[in-house]
Amino acid sequence: MLKISLRENKTANAKSPYHFYSENSGVLTFDELIDEMAKNNTTITKADIAGAMNVYKEVVIRYVQLGYKVYCPFGQVYICAKGTANDKLASFEPHLSGNDHDLNLKLTVDSSVAKTVLANTKTERVSGRYKMIPSIEEIQNVNGIALKEAKPGNVIRIIGEYLKLDENDSEQGIFLTKGDVSIRLENYIWNKNKRIDAMLPADIESGSYKVSIRAKPNTILYNGSFIKEITIS
Repeated sequence: MLKISLRENKTANAKSPYHFYSENSGVLTFDELIDEMAKNNTTITKADIAGAMNVYKEVVIRYVQLGYKVYCPFGQVYICAKGTANDKLASFEPHLSGNDHDLNLKLTVDSSVAKTVLANTKTERVSGRYKMIPSIEEIQNVNGIALKEAKPGNVIRIIGEYLKLDENDSEQGIFLTKGDVSIRLENYIWNKNKRIDAMLPADIESGSYKVSIRAKPNTILYNGSFIKEITIS
């Protein structure tokens, strides 16, 4: 599937605060393409397919270099010129430095191919974060409502990205900090990448606490904090 994410739009005078970004789900090499073609209900061998593809490539290149527009199964391949001149009799010299003469290789996808591909492309919504750094986006109560106040023994819900942590690693966890006091929550009811449910200690003192997470989404310990403090009464 094509991976789709949202990222902050940092373009000057942007009309919207976010823009969509896509990422390919993988790469299919030439050899892998040959393997897939050989599996496609055909009696042609991989060697035959590879040979035919190489001849196909050579013939296309030869005729494109001769100035032809070559029609392929997926579109047309051709060369076009660009550049400017001050004299109508000027020579076209794309290989000479000091001018803007150039040759561009073009591939125009056939409209019917494009229509079919785009109509049948599957997409998957993924995180738009550049790195796998734990991020707390919201803190809720156990009913999924934004947390206004909590009491000792309550379960708080952390919503975000790359939250999953190792509960048995003392370096990782949800931490509540007030002044010089930092408390690691020990009781986790739900521990997944996008959500963690954790129980507040029964003996925690009242006050305003900063909430942070320390987790290893890969091999590095990262720290993420919530922008607002929570109140425990």
